[in-house]
Amino acid sequence: MGQPKTLLPWAESTVIETALNTALQLAHKEIVVIGGAHQQQLESLLANTSVKTIFNPNWQQGMGSSLALGIEYLSGIGIKKVLVLLADMPTIQINHLNALIESSNAKDCDVVCSAYTEMKGVPAVFNHTTFARLMALEGEIGAKKLLKTASWRLISIDSETPFEDLDTPEDYQSLKEKYKA
Repeated sequence: MGQPKTLLPWAESTVIETALNTALQLAHKEIVVIGGAHQQQLESLLANTSVKTIFNPNWQQGMGSSLALGIEYLSGIGIKKVLVLLADMPTIQINHLNALIESSNAKDCDVVCSAYTEMKGVPAVFNHTTFARLMALEGEIGAKKLLKTASWRLISIDSETPFEDLDTPEDYQSLKEKYKA
């Protein structure tokens, strides 16, 4: 993409700011963003927010190591449930995040995840019963693979918006046009 996809322009801000603005609407205790290669840019961008940034020195290993680091930090400060949201999801809706949280509070389960057409994934709420497995993640293996393989008590909530990756310049341009961002 030529630059970090989370720092690309989206509407009147950036991709990550759009996702964070949605997350900041939640009744939350702590919002943490795990950074890596572009940590200084990230910290600059988020300096005037309540968001905590953590540098992942192993960012080259992939999102699994970033998720593990975030869960380790949150577990260490006594958090018992974590909503995992990717920073490159600017189209996620607040009502979907609220539905995930409400279901996790109402049901006895390990995970409440988003259900898309052909898969289950994040955003998802993970109960502390899943933290050990999440902290053991490495490399590019993220939560999605664990949702397929782990024997967790799992509930899925249909996503109101389709899962749309911003992995290529074409994806980015297409989504910007689609959402008039």
